[in-house]
Amino acid sequence: MQYIKVTALGEYTSEFRCKLFSQELFKISRPILDDSSTQYLFGWVNKSDEYALEVDLNYVIYPHPEKDLTLILMSLSTMTTPDEVANIINVINTKNRFTFGEILPDNIQVFTREEMTADGWFPEPIYPI
Repeated sequence: MQYIKVTALGEYTSEFRCKLFSQELFKISRPILDDSSTQYLFGWVNKSDEYALEVDLNYVIYPHPEKDLTLILMSLSTMTTPDEVANIINVINTKNRFTFGEILPDNIQVFTREEMTADGWFPEPIYPI
């Protein structure tokens, strides 16, 4: 797994943005949620009030014909350029499947577990003596 740190933006916390992005990614494939299903494509980790998505860049997404891209595009528009958003929309609307990595904006930094551990996200467990 790899990680994408999600920062707070305006009134939206890191936690809110992280969960919203994961939920909107999930809704590309399953826009109609039922009570028996999850609501999120990827999980997350946190360090205090900072959140990071735990992602698989090779995860294959199969877009649903009735997908609503409104919220995910609003999220992406705060992360990248209008041209890149247009390219992402094109991938989602023209392919019958694509990997998460194909729609990840170029300027989004992806971290390894080792990098996250070094940054204090996964402290070493303390074992009793």
